[in-house]
Amino acid sequence: MNPSFPPDLASLATRLQHQHAELTAQLRRRLASAQPLASLLLAGNASLDDPAVIRQLPRCDLTRLADELFALRSLDAACARLADGSYGRCLSCGEPIAPERLRVQPTAQNCLSCQTAHEQRLPTAGTRYQPS
Repeated sequence: MNPSFPPDLASLATRLQHQHAELTAQLRRRLASAQPLASLLLAGNASLDDPAVIRQLPRCDLTRLADELFALRSLDAACARLADGSYGRCLSCGEPIAPERLRVQPTAQNCLSCQTAHEQRLPTAGTRYQPS
């Protein structure tokens, strides 16, 4: 972690690491009957897009599992940024991410300005392409 971080950002780092450990443990418990598939999913070496994986998870709520795996990947990425010293900097423009934003969304990768611009470029849900 960057030693110039204010103390509140250091506490965010601790929070991220704690959330990562809790979510990993929760997913391991949920997937206990699907070993070694659980290890592959947690490591990112298997995907819920693979029909063979889905067949091995017949009693799982796949939507919830997908959401939890996405959250774990976000935490993985934030922890990697902590390790390389880039946590708290916008991946798009390189400027610092406001501490208030990080308190609300500790896995944030972009400053509010860049995130807003990114979201404005995304198609809205339910919008269909209609040729002219």
